[in-house]
Amino acid sequence: YLSNIRRLVQVFTQAGLNVRLGTLDERIKAPTKLALPDGDELLIEPLLRSQRRLGLKDFDPCTILVNNDLSAGTPQVLRNLHEQYLLPPLHAGWGVRRKSAHFHSYEEVAKKFAKLLGMDPWLINPMYGQCGEVDFTQASGLDCVQTNVDAMLTKVRRKYKEYGINEKPFVVVKADNGSHGAGIITVRDAKEIAEFQQRCAHQAEVQDVTERGTHDSLSAPGASFVPLAFAESNQLPKPGVKPGASAPNRFYMYGVIGRLAMLAASYELEATDPDAEVYD
Repeated sequence: YLSNIRRLVQVFTQAGLNVRLGTLDERIKAPTKLALPDGDELLIEPLLRSQRRLGLKDFDPCTILVNNDLSAGTPQVLRNLHEQYLLPPLHAGWGVRRKSAHFHSYEEVAKKFAKLLGMDPWLINPMYGQCGEVDFTQASGLDCVQTNVDAMLTKVRRKYKEYGINEKPFVVVKADNGSHGAGIITVRDAKEIAEFQQRCAHQAEVQDVTERGTHDSLSAPGASFVPLAFAESNQLPKPGVKPGASAPNRFYMYGVIGRLAMLAASYELEATDPDAEVYD
């Protein structure tokens, strides 16, 4: 995490920006150095809030980049900052944002993109469903979850058959705005929902997280990441060679999905902006 912060600082500094790091941790009362794995250090400083602006000692920024998902809610120190750019905006925090809203926006973008290319949007857009209030510990709302999972698995089986995919379909169940302690679960049969609920009710769920399966959440302990094993980097065509002679850029498709997701996020945040401007 800290190494990623350093890389962000390097990118912005190379772009000619003056960058300093503040922290939402109220326990930090003075500039503090944090050690990085390679022996380097990051300097973080306590925030200073005035009536209208947020900054650091002897530093009044024009833009504040929030590197926090705000899943625990919006800190008071970030509210009512109307003279500075706050990126991303507060309504992008997971304390108020909903995954279902993003899925809906991405679905619309994926459909339009797929229509332009004459392709099945399912190839770039996973199916999704939504339930209302669900509490696994109290077995509340589980009928909706089981019904949605069963219907989703049926649809995915049809798609797998259509495209000759010899894998067992699975559905990922997650909270709409956070984990709420239950985390993310992968199910291959609707009956597994009831089994998971029983474990939650008896608080006897024990998971071995030393390894993660190919369909498990990577946002959990036990996840590990390694570079993709391509024979060549294939990020750019080789200069001077004939068109089509270079190895295909196998990273490109991930970039396309990423750009579609960013476009969908912009539509989503525009639609959910509590301070949106209204034009007659």
